[in-house]
Amino acid sequence: MTMQDIIKLVVDNGIAVACFIAFIYFIFVDKKESNDLFHSTNEVLKSINETLIKMQVNLQQLNDRVEKLEKGKE
Repeated sequence: MTMQDIIKLVVDNGIAVACFIAFIYFIFVDKKESNDLFHSTNEVLKSINETLIKMQVNLQQLNDRVEKLEKGKE
């Protein structure tokens, strides 16, 4: 299947079918490129997860400081 075939599917059958077929083509036919994409996506998700963990720690520290300030006012 070529890109022209995919474009023809878009014109003939609608974008949903063509996107599905292009996705299947991308995963099963072009394995090296899809593996590279999945690897880079995995790295981005790991980075996002690490950032969220750091944000959670910072938020907890901020909450602790606010509690100390509130107790100091009482």
